[in-house]
This record gives sequence, structure tokens and C-alpha cells, in this order.
Amino acid sequence: MTRLRRHSYSLLLLGTLACAPHSLLAQDTAKTAEIIPDPYPKNYTLLQVNLNQPAARSQNFFIRGKEGFGVSYSYYLARRLIVGVNFKNRMFLKKNGQNLSLMTFGNHTQGVFRLYHPLYLLLGTEWNYMIPMADFKLPMIKDPAFTTEIGVAATASLWYFLTPSWLSEWKIQRWKGTKTSRLDGWEFSIGMGYGF
Repeated sequence: MTRLRRHSYSLLLLGTLACAPHSLLAQDTAKTAEIIPDPYPKNYTLLQVNLNQPAARSQNFFIRGKEGFGVSYSYYLARRLIVGVNFKNRMFLKKNGQNLSLMTFGNHTQGVFRLYHPLYLLLGTEWNYMIPMADFKLPMIKDPAFTTEIGVAATASLWYFLTPSWLSEWKIQRWKGTKTSRLDGWEFSIGMGYGF
């Protein structure tokens, strides 16, 4: 039953990844007016603090670690889409008490939905390149027990504009490595961003 449930979640995530870009781009051009008001910036840089919880089989290897951090750049395409790149550090604690730091480089695509100005919902997907490190300190040493993986994620964010240039972000993300089933989890993050 556990195996069937794990495969169902994987199929659901892959289905979401396959359908999301098509459904976001298939909007009628008459209805794709700017969602974020025109005088607002198109470029955003965000600093985030994240907390990661292992999921599925990862719970056999890790427990939640200390807080990590992230930085991202997002560009508003004006047709309900935001695209961008990011770097984040996901922290876990192994069952033997050692730290594991996942240095993660990613790119994201999210659809923008206006709830009420200045609050916006962003839904989308993310591709990650994850490098397992023994800890996030110098010298950087790769963890020999884990391999580098490509990961996928489904993401939901709330953006609240404090001013036309400053915003706060709350994000939840379900991510999974594709090479093995050892890197799998939930990420919760909060952040501040500046538009230019």
C-alpha cells in the first residue's frame, strides 16, 4: 500500500508538471491583461529563509534540520507568468546526527493570480539541480553517501506588495529528486523582495 501511495504521488506531481505550462499558456489573449499593475516593476530579487521537512522515504534517512536561506531573481512576463532562477540551501539532520546541506540551483515558472490588490497567488513548477554537501561551511565537502540529483517541485506562493517596489513572500513547495527516492521533502519559506 505504501509503494502504491508513493507511485500515486509521483504520477500526480508529473501530471501537474506536464499540464501546468499548457494551461497557463492557453489563456485567451483577450483575457491576459496585466495582472500586476503597470507601474509596478518587472524584475524582483528576493531573499528567503526556508525550513525543510523530509517526506516519503527521506524520513528514513533525515529529520528536519536548521533553517536554510535562499536568493532568487524573478521576471514578470506580463501574461500571468513569472519566470526566474534561484539558489537555496536546504538543511537536514541525518539520523546519525550529522548535517546534510543540499545546495540547490533552480529555475521556476509560476502563474500569477490576483486575489485582491496587493495580494497575489503564484502557482507553478520548478526544476532543481541538487548537490549534497556534508555541511554548509568552508571548506565545502561533498557528502559521499549521496549523489547529485535533478529535482522537480510544485510551488505555491503568496506575494504581498508593501509598496510598489517592496514585497513579502510566503511559499510552500513539494520537491523530489528524480535519480533516487532518498531526497524528497516539503519546503516552507518566507522572504522579502525588491522590485526594480
